[in-house]
Amino acid sequence: MAGDWIKVEKSTSLKPEVLQLSEILEIHPAHAFGLCMKFWIWCDDHLTNSNARSVTKVTLDYIIQHQGFTGALISVGWLQSSEGTDGPFKIPNFERHLSEGAKTRALGKERIATLRKNNNATAVTEVTQPPLLEKRREEYSTPKVPKGTVPRKSPEADQILNRAKALLKIRSSTLLDSGQSAAWKKNKAAVASTAPEDWDALEWWFTQPSGTGENAEYRRTTLGALLNHWSDEVVKACASARALKVRFGADKKERAPEIPDDWRGILTELDPEFNAPDHFEQLAESVRTLVLEVSRKKKKEAGADDASAENSQPLL
Repeated sequence: MAGDWIKVEKSTSLKPEVLQLSEILEIHPAHAFGLCMKFWIWCDDHLTNSNARSVTKVTLDYIIQHQGFTGALISVGWLQSSEGTDGPFKIPNFERHLSEGAKTRALGKERIATLRKNNNATAVTEVTQPPLLEKRREEYSTPKVPKGTVPRKSPEADQILNRAKALLKIRSSTLLDSGQSAAWKKNKAAVASTAPEDWDALEWWFTQPSGTGENAEYRRTTLGALLNHWSDEVVKACASARALKVRFGADKKERAPEIPDDWRGILTELDPEFNAPDHFEQLAESVRTLVLEVSRKKKKEAGADDASAENSQPLL
């Protein structure tokens, strides 16, 4: 007997002998492996060597609680009998797997593997890890730039940045602060990939007075905020242009449809109970069309009245 554990390899559950046992006994391989474990534990508890002379086939089947197990074990070669199938029995490779020496060797092998692993880890750490001060110097020190040299810049990137600056009427020569530089570095790709028609919409939208276009009063007013929310700003500019039916040509932008200065008064004249929205473009298209027609008619009548007044003046 050699302690409260036994030595079993991880691959044992799928060895050919276990699979043969499952076929002979007509049980699942996992069940067959469990019966083997029960047999080996009994051997470890009651035997000091490979001989099991006092054990019969009936006795062993009773111990394992499975009829036919002893005969199946003999068939696959994990149990031997020199005088017939009913004993006495001998366990092959007992010294290699179940003896106290086998366990001692297994523990020693495990300790050696652990020591080798720890030693290798220590050696690798000593070789690959530089001193802390040296690591800090390599990773965090500012690289030296030769005197008289200037870091290379991309002309295309400068042009794109200057175009974004122009939206907010910022001179191209104005240097970026730290926050703006971080925003530009983070969103440079998004700005550079802006489609030409989206640029047209942005440049049109940022020239409109506050209150013109959808949510125009919420336009970004600082360069850092504009760069960090570039995609949102493009969406709002395009939505506002669509609402006002602004079309952008290849070379010039068309002006937005006229918005009558007295559109609220016209609505009140048409329907005193009409609840006017904050902005003209928020009106339904049919209502906008009606207001524009009334406004043009009033201007036409006002022009006709002016001409009539001039014609009615007495000649000198």
